[in-house]
Amino acid sequence: MKKQARLTNLCILMHLAVVFALTSCVTLERSPPANEPIAPTTAVISAVPTAELPAAELLARGLALRVQGEDERAALDFSALLATYPAAAEAREARYFLAEVCAPGRWNSAIELFRALAVEPYADPLAQRALFWLALGYENAGDAAQAVDAYARYRALNTPIEPYAAWRQADQLAVLDRDAESATALQHVVNSALAPRQRASAAEQAIAAARARGDADAALALYTDLLAFAQQPQYRARLLVEAAELARTDGDSAQAVAWLGAALAEAPGN
Repeated sequence: MKKQARLTNLCILMHLAVVFALTSCVTLERSPPANEPIAPTTAVISAVPTAELPAAELLARGLALRVQGEDERAALDFSALLATYPAAAEAREARYFLAEVCAPGRWNSAIELFRALAVEPYADPLAQRALFWLALGYENAGDAAQAVDAYARYRALNTPIEPYAAWRQADQLAVLDRDAESATALQHVVNSALAPRQRASAAEQAIAAARARGDADAALALYTDLLAFAQQPQYRARLLVEAAELARTDGDSAQAVAWLGAALAEAPGN
């Protein structure tokens, strides 16, 4: 607990430095948009002693400490690098990994750092990863609208985890009561190349949402999609029975009979 508290205090100090630099700059005439870097990263945690190690060694040592689970000491190295060598080639990586260290407990502090890295056109992997973390930061900070926007920008990059970003975006769209867009994002996940178990989870989430809003047709279509790739016998049997009952209550007796018959035929032990 003491270690976490020290790390949290470190991140709080970093965040205060960022806020102070922004609010005290008399030449700043407008708030920077989400894709502009935040200027004050050179002032990150001025209380960190000036490092005697070169920037490359500070970065390497910080990364090694992270692997060992020494996040507090790693954060000190990353912060010292930023304070002492703000223009070094290693500064971007140090900023990124410092933000990762702060993220679990101090999302607002991490957001400031990730925003400085998530700059269009997101030309390198570090900027792309920072953009995903930025979206996650907004989500955890309770800013659903900003999270939706950041996830949309990340999805446009078409990385291998784009479907996962779509899934998280769907949750944030639901928070904003943008149900149709949330349903579209979930359908994209169901149709994606994620592992079948993940796709099935997204499909069941989408089915529950469709049933909650009284859209039986959408729920039945999702059952059809899910049954197309669900393979585990007990799981399929449950889905078939659920789908048959929904079809029956929706007035589609032919489909209800077909699904119930399939459930009986495929039931384990038959």
